[in-house]
Amino acid sequence: MTSTRARLPGGQLVGSYLAAAGLRYVTMVMKRVRPPPHTPWHPFTFIAGLRMREATYAVQEHEDGHTQWLYSRTAPGWTAAVRRGGDEIVVRQAGERRLWDELVETYAWWKELGEPAVDRFGLTVGPDGQHVVWLDEPGNIIATR
Repeated sequence: MTSTRARLPGGQLVGSYLAAAGLRYVTMVMKRVRPPPHTPWHPFTFIAGLRMREATYAVQEHEDGHTQWLYSRTAPGWTAAVRRGGDEIVVRQAGERRLWDELVETYAWWKELGEPAVDRFGLTVGPDGQHVVWLDEPGNIIATR
């Protein structure tokens, strides 16, 4: 019988590698959860980029579903959310940054705002180079950089 747990190229289990490095590894199985959209032109992809600073996002398509990958660019952390047909999503998170939790929180925030489209957002760049992202009007600031 072969193990179906994730292994590193040297054969070490991912979970034991992360534990040795002092990092957490969590697997969650969720049923009947609608994951955030993952199409390139969906407004939520833009919103997630605004709210989840220093994170990278990619989608790997499969014949029977897809995997949503999230990687932190500043702290150890990654997430893989796999959906293969049906209504079950298997989410694996590792590292200090809980990227799936951030993505779900960002999605809930966007839904609470009424799912605003990209054209409702604006950007102001100050003389010092500071970027301010706002929704509907410059006083309604949602992100600064």
